[in-house]
Amino acid sequence: WREEQWEARRSHDINRWDANAVSAFVRDLGLEDRIRLPSTMTGSQLCRLTAPKLSTLSQDREAGSILYEALQQERQRAREMDSSQAGRNAKIAALGNHRMAAATRAL
Repeated sequence: WREEQWEARRSHDINRWDANAVSAFVRDLGLEDRIRLPSTMTGSQLCRLTAPKLSTLSQDREAGSILYEALQQERQRAREMDSSQAGRNAKIAALGNHRMAAATRAL
């Protein structure tokens, strides 16, 4: 279960994506023909690109804006996943320290 949670959290963390994950993300959006990213671009490199810079890598502005919005949504999912995981970690820590009252209040 913990490994599944870790993998789910990692899958939304753009900064940890390798070049294959970036390519898969663009392909899943259906933009592989409209966006020309370097084949070695990682997620951390992709995060540093602003909307205008993404537009220069695309054949049209629409594709750049679609990719930028998809990245923003993915970042939001990562933030939501981190906050839900932080709550779970707090409960586990409380249980580990025999603080049942703290754990039940967090529910």
